[in-house]
Amino acid sequence: MAFLQGVARSILAATGLLAVCASSATAQIYDGNHQVRFGAYLLGGRASGDATITHGGSTFDATHSHGLFGLGVSGGLEWIRRGSWSWGVEMDGAALWGNASVPHTAGPAVTTEISYDYLATVRARGGLYLHRDFLWYGTIGVGLLGTEAKTGLNKVSSTQSGLAIGTGFEYDVGGALIFAEYLYAGFGDIEVTAGTTRYVYDADLHTIRVGLKFKVGHDWYHDDVAERIGRPMK
Repeated sequence: MAFLQGVARSILAATGLLAVCASSATAQIYDGNHQVRFGAYLLGGRASGDATITHGGSTFDATHSHGLFGLGVSGGLEWIRRGSWSWGVEMDGAALWGNASVPHTAGPAVTTEISYDYLATVRARGGLYLHRDFLWYGTIGVGLLGTEAKTGLNKVSSTQSGLAIGTGFEYDVGGALIFAEYLYAGFGDIEVTAGTTRYVYDADLHTIRVGLKFKVGHDWYHDDVAERIGRPMK
């Protein structure tokens, strides 16, 4: 159920994003000074963090670490200036699989399950064209992480904000862009209570994303990008 909720949130976010992209694409046909794109990606990585759990009158500290897998959608806007530099914004949302079982020191039969349902980010981006079709970039912004903690029948969900920062590349294949990206997302303490159990935990996510983005609107890019950045194909 948590996964389905994450998918629904990602779809709603993507719907709003594509609406914005569609309206921007109309202007793009006329002024040709920016590029709207949207796409999808696969996500893999690892989540880790520290937890303090109060349950049954006892408090204990623990660490958790587990693998992540996800499916996401993304959209953004890029401006290419004279020279080899590019600037833009990116928005994305992914539904996540993956959870960690944290055993309680109070008794081996009691465990807490910590899972992450979705990750969404809004980021600024700056890049350098190393070749007319190959862009290397860095990115930084904010992230939203949906989490769930469960001990027995006690379950609570929350959303936490944090920093997202990373680097990646895009390779232009005509009407689409192949991209790969590393993204770190760090989130502060999450404090929640469910029934008689209190949780304080944080999360650090290291993810690799691989996907495909499609250009929206008039494709001015291949008409003048070589002259724009001064790096013709050889």
